[in-house]
Amino acid sequence: PALGSGRIRPALRWLSSGMAAALPQKKYYRQRAHVNPLADHVFNPPVCPTAFNWSHLYPTVDHPKVEFLDVGCGYGGLLVELSPLYPDTVMLGLEIRVKVSDFVRDKVQALRQFVCTTRTQTHTPHTHS
Repeated sequence: PALGSGRIRPALRWLSSGMAAALPQKKYYRQRAHVNPLADHVFNPPVCPTAFNWSHLYPTVDHPKVEFLDVGCGYGGLLVELSPLYPDTVMLGLEIRVKVSDFVRDKVQALRQFVCTTRTQTHTPHTHS
């Protein structure tokens, strides 16, 4: 299904349901559009993907196999829009700007918390007295 097909975009459903207040605000994570990653920051890339500890990025997946990769993901809009359409797909966004990466990490954590809370509320039986 096309994202612009006239229906509410999946991520906007989260926002319309009161999620917007819990999301991090972009204005606190601004960084210049072009950075020199070799001069500005210290990176410790893993030797190979199997040498990387993926558990902090994918806490509920034992051996993640990335199926969608967004190189230069910026603020993560594409992957956030795709995630409700492909909820069981492991997605990875790569971004070299540290503040922007921090924003996306915080946004993903907030969205995961919201989804877990929503699922718990949906699947918790209600008792009537």
